[in-house]
Amino acid sequence: MPRTRHFNYGYTIVELVVSITVFSIIVVIFGAALTNAYHEVFISKARSQTTTALQTAMDIIEKDVRYSIEFNGATSTPYNDLYGRGGTMVPNYTWNYTGTGPNARTLILSSYASSQRNVSSARRLVRIDKPTTFYSCSLESEYLPKLQYRTVYFVKDAVLYRRILVDMSSPRCPGQNVAQKQSCPASVFAASKPAICQARDEAIAKNVQAFTVQYLKDDGTPVEHQYAAGGEDYLVEASSVSISLTVAAPPSNNTQSTTLLVTRIN
Repeated sequence: MPRTRHFNYGYTIVELVVSITVFSIIVVIFGAALTNAYHEVFISKARSQTTTALQTAMDIIEKDVRYSIEFNGATSTPYNDLYGRGGTMVPNYTWNYTGTGPNARTLILSSYASSQRNVSSARRLVRIDKPTTFYSCSLESEYLPKLQYRTVYFVKDAVLYRRILVDMSSPRCPGQNVAQKQSCPASVFAASKPAICQARDEAIAKNVQAFTVQYLKDDGTPVEHQYAAGGEDYLVEASSVSISLTVAAPPSNNTQSTTLLVTRIN
């Protein structure tokens, strides 16, 4: 009688356990690799965005410094500020270049007011209506005093802000408009704001860890005693500045820094 053969085509329990274990290991390894790859891409994107933000901030600062006419130690009348660093009114707040510490300086720039912000053939400097025996708004007005404004860079709550302070009191020659607008904290625009507030402060950089400013002479050496008592009196010697900006790059919070050396052309 021929022998009957029996064939089993299923898996044994041992084989099934081994297969599931191996498959699970492969899934875990692949998942971890995919997660790490995604994390690296996310960090790389954040780092790239931070680098771009740093460069954009420095481009804005460089333009302001290059076309400024003076580095200031403090603000005073007629460049009045109603708010200072906060969102609550502080009449006639005075800014000081020392800021709140070595890593949070305040940069104060004097510049000439103009009829347009962008460079164009129609752009004109704004003149103060202060006639003399020989000059007036209608007669050789180019010899009259030029209206100025102040640009203030300051750090508050890890954000670097740019504020504009405009001379509202000096009389201007007829028909001359000032392109630069007095700015105030964005929070004051949520309610009834003072008429003096014509624009919002510009947030130049976020997650700021340090904003340092060093004033330099024509020969590139640091201005002496620049942050000592009475140091503002020495800023007149400065023709350029070295500015360093350090920001944290989420989510790792690794810091990135950049330094700008720029000289005034006026």
